[in-house]
Amino acid sequence: MKRYGFYVTALLFSAVLGGCAGSAERKVLNDFLYPGQENAALNKYAPGAEKGAVDAQLQMGIMYENGQGVPKNARTAAKWYRKAAEQGESRAEFRLGLLYEEGRGVTKDYQEAAKWYLEAAKGGDPKAQAKLGIMMSEGHWIPKKSEEKKAAKWVRRVADTGLPSALNTMGLIHAKGLGVKRDVKAAYRWYRRAARKGYAKAQVNLGFMYYNGSGIDQDFKKALFWFRKAADRGDPNAQTLYGLMLTSGSLGYKKYEEAVKWYRRAVKKGYAEAKFQLGFMYANGRGVEKDFASALKWYAEAAKQDHAQAQIHLGYLYEKGQGVDKNFHEAANWYKKAAQRGHGEAQLLLALMYTDGRGVPKDYVLAHMWSNIAAAKGVKGATKHRDKMEKKMTKVQIATAQRLAREWKPEKEGTELVRPILGSHRG
Repeated sequence: MKRYGFYVTALLFSAVLGGCAGSAERKVLNDFLYPGQENAALNKYAPGAEKGAVDAQLQMGIMYENGQGVPKNARTAAKWYRKAAEQGESRAEFRLGLLYEEGRGVTKDYQEAAKWYLEAAKGGDPKAQAKLGIMMSEGHWIPKKSEEKKAAKWVRRVADTGLPSALNTMGLIHAKGLGVKRDVKAAYRWYRRAARKGYAKAQVNLGFMYYNGSGIDQDFKKALFWFRKAADRGDPNAQTLYGLMLTSGSLGYKKYEEAVKWYRRAVKKGYAEAKFQLGFMYANGRGVEKDFASALKWYAEAAKQDHAQAQIHLGYLYEKGQGVDKNFHEAANWYKKAAQRGHGEAQLLLALMYTDGRGVPKDYVLAHMWSNIAAAKGVKGATKHRDKMEKKMTKVQIATAQRLAREWKPEKEGTELVRPILGSHRG
C-alpha cells in the first residue's frame, strides 16, 4: 500500500507540474522521485569534469543526454561531450556526432556530425564507421581522396547487412573507382542488388547503365523499365528521365502527352529539371498547346533554382519578347547567371549582348572575354565572334580580355540532371 501510495502521489505531483514545467520544476520532481541521486551523481563526476578529467566529462554528457540523476538536457550533454571529444575520447566523439546528426542540443549539421564520426572511426569505433558508411550512402558525407579507401571498407560493412542505400553506394564506389579499382561490371551488380530491393536511386543508376551501355549491352527498353520502376516509387529524377525517354525517340516512338504527365508529377515535388522540361513542352507545343506565357512561368521557376538551361531559355524569351514584353536587361541578367555557372551557350549569348550594348553597357573587352571562354568549351560560333571582336579592339584591350578569361572561375553548378544523356533541349 505504501508503494502504491508513493506512485499515486508522484503521478499527481507530475500532473500538477504538467507539460509547462520548466527546468526548476523538473528539478523539484526529479528530487522527489529520486531523492539524493542527482546530487550524488553530480558530486561524483562534476569536480573531475571541471578539472578536465575525460572519463568524468563523458559521464556528465551521458547523464545529461539520458536524464540519469539529472534533468535531461541535450545542450548540456553536447557541451560535456565536446570537452571530452576535444581530448580524443572516441566514445564522446561518436555521441557528439550523433547529436549533430539528429539535431539534439545543437543545430542539425551533417558536416559536423561526419567530422566527429570520422574522428571516432579513426580510433577504431565500429559504430562510427558504420555511421559514416550510412551517411555516405545517403549523400550526407563525401570523403576526401585520402579517406576513400577506408570509406569504401566502411560502406562495404554496411552493405553486407543488405541496406539498400549502402548497396547503391557500393555501386557508385565501383563505378567511379572511389577507394577501389574502377569496375563497371561490379557497379552493375551492386546497383542491381539495390534495385531489386526497390531502392529508387539504384533503379535510376541501373537505368543509366542500360541507356549508355556502360559495362553491359545497351538496351533502351530495360533503361525505360528501370526508370519507370523508380518513377512509380515517386522519385522525381526518375519521373523526369522517364518523360525524357518518351520524347527522345530512342524507343522508336515519341509520346509527348504522357511525358507531360510525368513532368507534372515531378514538378509537384519541386524538381527543377522537370519544371524546365515542362516549360520546353509549352514553348514548343509538345503534348500541350503552345503557350509562351506558360513556358515563361516554368522556365522562371526552374531558373530560380539555379537551373542554367532554364536561365538561358528564360533570357531568350525576354530577348525575343515571347510570352512577355521584350526586355534586354532581363535577358542579359539571366544569360549572365547561367554564364557565371559555366554554361558555354550562355557565355556566347552574353558576349553578343555586350557587343551590341543590349541590356548591358557596350563593352568589347567583356564581349571578347565571354566569347573566348565559350570558345574554349567548343561552343559553335564563339571563336568566330571572338576573332571578329579583336578587329575592333586595341592590343591593350585584347590583353585585358585574355587576362580576364584566364582568371575567370565558374560559380556553383546548376541543378540540371547530373548526366544529361538524352540530347538537346533547344527548340
